[in-house]
Amino acid sequence: MNLSDNARSVLEKRYLLRSEDGKEVVETPIDMMERVARTLAAVEAKYYGDVKATFRKFFTLLCNMEFLPNSPTLANAGCRTGQLSACYVLGIEDNLHSIFDTIRRTAIIHQSGGGTGFSFSRLRPKNDVVLSTKGTSSGPLSFMDVYNQATEAIKQGGMRRGANMGILRVDHPDILDFIAHKEDLKKLNNFNISVAITDDFMSAVESGSSYQLINPRDGSVHSKLDASYVFNEIVKRAWNTGEPGIVFIDRMNAYCPVPWIGKYETTNPCAEQPLLPDESCNLGSINLEKFVRVGDGARLYIDWERLGAAARLTTRLLDNVVDANKFPDQQLHDMAHATRKIGLGIMGFARLLFLLQIPYGSEESCRLAGNLMSYIDWHSKAESIQLARERGAFPATKFHEDESYAIYESWFKERDAHSYRHADVCYHDLLRPLGLYGIRNSTTTTIAPTGTISIIADASSGCEPVFALAFKRWQADMHMVDVDPVFKAALKATEWPEAEQQGVLLSIDAHHGSLTEALNDGAFAGWNYDIHDELRGMADVFRTAHDVTPVQHINIQAAFQAFNDSATSKTINFPASATIEQVMESYSLAWSTGCKGVTIYRDGSREFQPLSTTVPQATAAVTTAAAELPELRQLGDVCAECGSCYRCGETCDCETKETINANA
Repeated sequence: MNLSDNARSVLEKRYLLRSEDGKEVVETPIDMMERVARTLAAVEAKYYGDVKATFRKFFTLLCNMEFLPNSPTLANAGCRTGQLSACYVLGIEDNLHSIFDTIRRTAIIHQSGGGTGFSFSRLRPKNDVVLSTKGTSSGPLSFMDVYNQATEAIKQGGMRRGANMGILRVDHPDILDFIAHKEDLKKLNNFNISVAITDDFMSAVESGSSYQLINPRDGSVHSKLDASYVFNEIVKRAWNTGEPGIVFIDRMNAYCPVPWIGKYETTNPCAEQPLLPDESCNLGSINLEKFVRVGDGARLYIDWERLGAAARLTTRLLDNVVDANKFPDQQLHDMAHATRKIGLGIMGFARLLFLLQIPYGSEESCRLAGNLMSYIDWHSKAESIQLARERGAFPATKFHEDESYAIYESWFKERDAHSYRHADVCYHDLLRPLGLYGIRNSTTTTIAPTGTISIIADASSGCEPVFALAFKRWQADMHMVDVDPVFKAALKATEWPEAEQQGVLLSIDAHHGSLTEALNDGAFAGWNYDIHDELRGMADVFRTAHDVTPVQHINIQAAFQAFNDSATSKTINFPASATIEQVMESYSLAWSTGCKGVTIYRDGSREFQPLSTTVPQATAAVTTAAAELPELRQLGDVCAECGSCYRCGETCDCETKETINANA
């Protein structure tokens, strides 16, 4: 198992087992994979399966980095905690007992390594009457602040600080205060926030009319607001700070597999998983880059047969996660076992495109996104139906079998009709076995952001483009510096002199990690014409997040969403120069193309951001003469005395100029 330095750093900090005093790592990465595979394979005994054979398959899959489950499964499987789910959604009713009991449950979840999502939409607005005390209510925002402080006090099992999603419906009377609440970035620093957008609201925006605000205490009309004004406020705040995001709540509920239980009101912290109260995220991601093979004439192609087999095996693995999980309380256990939701997704999509020389955001890339997701989704559904035959359908279908069948039938018809469906996939073929056996998991697919697991797998994140060809990442409470390995390999394959290759890297580093930006800025003026022309060709393939237009970002998201039961975690990146109008156009496009939500981020709109590139104050023209190139320090070099990062352009006055590598 080959691991990058960044992967080893993350594993040692967050995942590998430690001694009782926490000072010494007592587990190797191979040990961790064995622990996880053994714990999940043991579930097979419950269903009279072959434990040893399943263990070998799971262990090989994990060690080859073809798939990784979500972080709590890696960290906690086979351990005392045994909490394997990434996130939970907890309901909040309009009374103090519910509000503070949910805080208690949240603390337990965070302590065990999980995140939490909440809807505060059921809470009465501020200054509303409280009959029991004859006083007035403080409103949902005051309680969100309480939840935030509770999270601040708890570290998630030593792995990460607690993550929350806070959602308020657009028709709640306090919506304008909610939209503006995180403009002060010191508030709700443990929350992502999103507005739940309704179909009625979007219709009012399109028609330029007003819409009603509803008091959740009694369902009465509180007042009216101009829909376009509210929409503008959402867009303006998102342009300014990246929040709030939006979720199309009615569209999410149109794809709820168990409407007889309830309706979606919120999602997990990154918004890829709509969940009912007490449901959980049991997620994992296939590393697409691992399914590229070399054919005749060194042509690269996707091994579809192996990808389908992996989708089936990982569906079984994730179903086993539900059984192996030690849930924080009985309510969470019961709901997870009732609906048995799993979320099989992907990572490595951008690197796959690099290898296949397909520009991210092109029509070809959108078609490939649909092909990949439909293929994975179909094989996941086929395996879930087979699991239902072996183990039984998810229990929540009891007495609702006909209704359940009709829901999946409508999903399958819609997916069969989509032009991006893989040619070998026919959802109609699943209907007969579905009718005979049902399906084991109420949802099987989700696309998560794959933050740390993509670092472990050395893969690009989720379905995102590569952020930059060289960039700094803040992850696991430390700075990491990444240079894309596929680009490095392509650069090395040119066989240009070392001086030119170093010059290319220096120029990219000086231009937000973008080869396109470096070319457009004339960084290679005066270079050999053939090299300059070849760099132009490379720039078209090696697109980074800011080389992709917002429209292209959304088209990719929509292509993946078409074959995804849940939702798609995707950031629509904007340059610092983007206008509010451009953000608004993107929101409207996401609505019209079938996305279930939108998260945007305008570069530099926050003082601190997890992914960043730096541009020196002044960049001298890079020449091909090695003697004229600045010293190319090792990525991550910092001053041994004060910690100044030379690679980031920082300077210091320390007497010693000794350096250390921050990633070592």
